Amino acid sequence: MKKVTCDMHVAINQKIVELGDGKLADAFLREYSDHVGEGHLQFSIPQIEGFPALQGGGTDGKYLYYALVKTTAEGETSTIVKLDPASGVLLAKSKELTTNHTNDITYDSARDRLVVVHNQPRATLLSLLDPATLEVTEVVDIGMQIFCMTYNAKRNCFAVGKSGGQDFAVLDANFKKIKDCTAVCTRYTTQGMTSDDDFLYFVQAGKNVIMKYDWDGNFVEYLPIDIRKKGEPENLSFIDGQLYVAYNVYLERGLGVPEVCKMIWKQK
Repeated sequence: MKKVTCDMHVAINQKIVELGDGKLADAFLREYSDHVGEGHLQFSIPQIEGFPALQGGGTDGKYLYYALVKTTAEGETSTIVKLDPASGVLLAKSKELTTNHTNDITYDSARDRLVVVHNQPRATLLSLLDPATLEVTEVVDIGMQIFCMTYNAKRNCFAVGKSGGQDFAVLDANFKKIKDCTAVCTRYTTQGMTSDDDFLYFVQAGKNVIMKYDWDGNFVEYLPIDIRKKGEPENLSFIDGQLYVAYNVYLERGLGVPEVCKMIWKQK
């Protein structure tokens, strides 16, 4: 696998633009891959009447939390469900929340709160939820537009995906920017993200991949994933080192029931 540092990202992006075609770009990016992910069904997400579409998701290390969203003429609203990761049993759900597209969820363990990313049309807003009650305790405007977020306890900081592209930033515990990072721009659809102590993971739809970086912003690996059914991966979460990817399932006549799979990694 080719090794990459931050100063090489721009050249890689120029090459992707030159290739143009998505299949050619995917073949090129697979040169930066040693692994592929195979999705194994863990459970189907319980259906909540009126909220058909899955969007953001995250974990506190014990439970999984997912945003189910409905769209009306007035915009998007959500309900957050709390699930057992082994069985998918519904443990709790929030009331209807005005969190817009609700594109990602992360758990701030230092302050025991779920942080919900609104995304468009109010992409500078975060809703802070009590994980026990799933009630909003505060809405924060961080002054920058983002589409995803992850918190790392060891580093006591956040990483965020910046709206309008695939670049990202690292923020301190008070949501103040520490640094900007230039991404390898696949031109696929941006979704949620997660992290561990060493790496950041961004899931993307279209070719269905995970883009892996270190916390210094260096591109580490391009990880194609198979999510089992025709669908769109929306978010990803680590529990005890196991990566779970949640996705909407597409049928010929609309949405099916969203699913969660655990990823099994294989050498390319």
